[in-house]
Amino acid sequence: MTELLAKAFLLLGQMPAAAQDDIARALLGMADVADVQDIEPKHREAVLEGLAQAERGAFADASVEATVAAAFARAVR
Repeated sequence: MTELLAKAFLLLGQMPAAAQDDIARALLGMADVADVQDIEPKHREAVLEGLAQAERGAFADASVEATVAAAFARAVR
């Protein structure tokens, strides 16, 4: 473990338990070791379907610019 990482863990150890768990989940996700069971059961099916769509390359046909413009237009209404 690097000195910087050790320092970060010392500081994180002083945080409330819920915050520590949130950070731990983020770190596990970045390390690509998060388990599918970390996903809330009510969201699991939708997440797995989204991953399957991504693997198939089934993305929206709209251009990125059009998608961003539409989202911006909805946000400023």
